[in-house]
Amino acid sequence: MLRVLRVPPKFILGRNALCELRERCGVGKHYLVIGGKRALEQTKPKIEKSFEGADETVMFHQFSGLCSYEEVARTEKMIEENNIDVIVGVGGGNALDTARAAGTNKGIYVIMAPTVAATDAPCTSISMYYKEDGTGIAGYSYFHKNPDMVIVDSEIMAKAPVRYFISGMGDAIATYFEGRTCYERGVPTFSKGTISKTGLALARMCYDNLMETGYLALQAAKKGVVTSTFEDCLESTVYLSGVGGEQTGVAGAHGFGNWFAAFPEAHDYWHGEKVAVGLVIQLVMENAPELEEVLEFLNMVGLPTMLSDIGITDLEAGAAKMAKLVDMNPNSSVKHTKGDTSYQAVYDAIIAAQEIAAEFKAGF
Repeated sequence: MLRVLRVPPKFILGRNALCELRERCGVGKHYLVIGGKRALEQTKPKIEKSFEGADETVMFHQFSGLCSYEEVARTEKMIEENNIDVIVGVGGGNALDTARAAGTNKGIYVIMAPTVAATDAPCTSISMYYKEDGTGIAGYSYFHKNPDMVIVDSEIMAKAPVRYFISGMGDAIATYFEGRTCYERGVPTFSKGTISKTGLALARMCYDNLMETGYLALQAAKKGVVTSTFEDCLESTVYLSGVGGEQTGVAGAHGFGNWFAAFPEAHDYWHGEKVAVGLVIQLVMENAPELEEVLEFLNMVGLPTMLSDIGITDLEAGAAKMAKLVDMNPNSSVKHTKGDTSYQAVYDAIIAAQEIAAEFKAGF
């Protein structure tokens, strides 16, 4: 099987980076910027500044708030009617997924400009679609290419609610451990290739950088200020997690994290928070030597480590439900996890993980 590496051609990070969007892009004549109300309010002044005195045109559009097949179709129509050759998604995952899908489908230049660091989605080639009424997931697409440019304005990122930043660390810390598992088990990447040494090294760099910078970066985020350490950490949560994960794969952390969507009591918790809990279970299943180091970091930055931390208070019922979900779905990425992934093994690991995490938190 071929080794395949796929990354965005340009990644730009820094204070007021959006003020240089046009200059850094350097292509196209007609730009469309889509996002939610708050994201457009944050980014529009900087983007407009980047177009001062330029011949190019730029239009702004507030999208519906969800990436749905219908919203993507409406955006594609807007691209056609206005001869758009560059689309810029600003905001969180739904806005970015909409811009990525519509722009890639129409064959134009795609720019991702996240305003929160809640996940590593900006750098990936994946869009997830929701039902237009918001009642659930409708599907997803793996595109043939990654975004052409990802531009991260650290000043805007620092002003976002701190929970976004913490959640992003929860998503990112799983990258290496899932990548390592997939590498050792020979799991194909999202691009249907063999995991390369380079891909695994990017995943490892994500973890090492996060452990080195995460806590200090969080202190800057709490105050809404930009420090070099904050920007260093953004490299893990936005870039290294995204490209490292796409070059390797997912296992128990994301597998469990995604299945938590089946628990109504966990609905108020975010993706990265659920992945953090899933990672603890995965590390217990694998008897990973880094378990205590990971638990220390998760507690230090305020991420959940136990089912009870994300609203699932009936541990035995929750463990049984999760083990059944995994057992009934042989294609679940939990099956990539090393060792026994049978119903009983998953159930026992969840019970043990809760006990280990509780004792560690009590002594933290």
